[in-house]
Amino acid sequence: MSDRIALSYSGLRTFQNCPRAYMHRYLDRIEPIGERARSLRVGSAFHKGLEAYYTGRSVMVAVNAEFAATAGNADDQVNLAKVRAMVDAYIRRYPLDAEPFTVERVEFEFAGEIVNPETGAQSRTFDIGGKVDGVIVLDGELWILEHKTTSGEIDIAYIEKLWTDFQIHLYAHYLEKLMGAP
Repeated sequence: MSDRIALSYSGLRTFQNCPRAYMHRYLDRIEPIGERARSLRVGSAFHKGLEAYYTGRSVMVAVNAEFAATAGNADDQVNLAKVRAMVDAYIRRYPLDAEPFTVERVEFEFAGEIVNPETGAQSRTFDIGGKVDGVIVLDGELWILEHKTTSGEIDIAYIEKLWTDFQIHLYAHYLEKLMGAP
């Protein structure tokens, strides 16, 4: 798989929205700056905090580390406070000892082949890859644990479309093959 281009859900989505943005971000490796980058940073820091939580490490140390390089930046101090509050609220709402599941894997990366469903032919150019927030066992079955953050409003329209989120379906398809379990 090493000589092929590795696609992620984010890359696919970026290409779908704007092929030039895909080229700049994923081929040229140009990183975004500005407000959008800050909102992505909040989501990334929140995920780092949850990773620490589910692996028994210090949550606030993990969150603080995400903002250590920009400690003097006023915007990042606000974002750090937001992430601390978000993680704290999550931990209070979902204490590990009260969860009906066990955590199997955290921040689990996967890779797989892209196969044409009609012909069975494997792509000679692309592979797919991703990272799920977690894999859990609930009632003897494997489930994906995925967390979503948004800088927008969480309303009924947002909640109702979560079950159709293509990222989750894509991840489930490849994890089912990789782990041998539905």
